[in-house]
Amino acid sequence: MTIIEPRVTIVTVVTKSISMTQRSRSNQGKGKQKSQVVSMRLKLPQMDRLQKAARKLGYTPSEASALLVEESLRRLEFGHIDFRNSVIGRQAYIQGTSLAVWEVVMIAESYDMDAQKTAAHLEWPSFRVQAALNYAKAFPIEIEDRLADNRSTTFETLHQMIPSLEAFSFKQKQISKASPEDKKARSAKRTTRI
Repeated sequence: MTIIEPRVTIVTVVTKSISMTQRSRSNQGKGKQKSQVVSMRLKLPQMDRLQKAARKLGYTPSEASALLVEESLRRLEFGHIDFRNSVIGRQAYIQGTSLAVWEVVMIAESYDMDAQKTAAHLEWPSFRVQAALNYAKAFPIEIEDRLADNRSTTFETLHQMIPSLEAFSFKQKQISKASPEDKKARSAKRTTRI
């Protein structure tokens, strides 16, 4: 009996820093880490998928492999974190939501980084907010870069991208609590107008 192995492609991955994974937890704030060469065997369908993913990401297969391995490791290390493409590149998101980690951190800053208050604001279970804060603590440069980019956005930069954008302002109306008698009087006025 002859056993035929599926065709296999050997891919060499040079682990190096790219885009979102530029500052891993182990090298945040330090000099560049040395990279290592890792070889792995991929079946042809896997290699085809890797090449397709690399094209979509704008990377070589080796760079895309390093990125995908880094993201997979981060998913293992941090619960409820996922990675998605966005208009500003790949970034960490909270699973089951449409918010990136940096967006959750931006909201949490309004609540002095209190996970419970932030969760109440978002109407989320607190573990989701805590997941974002844990990730942000491990990768502060990545998150601070996103926050700085967001803070640097002005009306002028948005108007440049969206020419039809118009600025407007409004005054917040002071709402006072009405007594039951006031409510009855307003109700009577409404019915007499009809």
